[in-house]
Amino acid sequence: MPRFLAVFGLLFALLTGAAYSTSITTTGAGFPASSSCSPSFTYEGDQFANTNGPFSFTGYTLGTPTSTRYVIAFVGTRGGTTGLSVTIDGISASVVVSATTGRGIAIVKDSSTSSGSGSVAFSVGGTQTSGIAAVYSVTCLNSATPVATVSGAPPQSLNADAGGVLIAGACSAANFTYTWSGVNKDFNQALTGGSCSAASISPASSGSTSVSYSGDTAVLIAASWD
Repeated sequence: MPRFLAVFGLLFALLTGAAYSTSITTTGAGFPASSSCSPSFTYEGDQFANTNGPFSFTGYTLGTPTSTRYVIAFVGTRGGTTGLSVTIDGISASVVVSATTGRGIAIVKDSSTSSGSGSVAFSVGGTQTSGIAAVYSVTCLNSATPVATVSGAPPQSLNADAGGVLIAGACSAANFTYTWSGVNKDFNQALTGGSCSAASISPASSGSTSVSYSGDTAVLIAASWD
């Protein structure tokens, strides 16, 4: 109807010489709606055990329950191999990137109206001497599907969007202090058989982002979301 009235008004103006103006606002497919919800994330802490898996940790803070809440976990082991499986707050998580050395990054959309159990459980093949899980609460992602992922010896580069979320992690057979570049270190934990660390950032600009750490060449994994 608004378009019909606009056309009628234009014809009327042409026939009578009257001044005419109109403004039509159109929504729907092909006209993306603006949103005030931008991605934000909080590092909620890590827990570890110097034992063989499977591993199960509770008591994490998972952030304020909202319809846009996601929970991301970096999990790592010493001695692990392939076949990583992760559950976050009782929900089967999607492992978006992993390494054959028993580490990975997993995500769930946890939009329940309760705070949840604050749990992370995971298992992996091989015989482990230790395991660790670090948790990030995130809101307002476009999707649980990452923009990009990488896995390999440092340094690594991956695409990331300005204002989004980038999380990286690594585990080494050596017990040392990780010095990260391109991201901000969230934890550095000595474990039986080695050590693990994770880092994160909200990129200031879009494009290829270089991520690295010094002191070792153990596989680095990373994922970014917008």
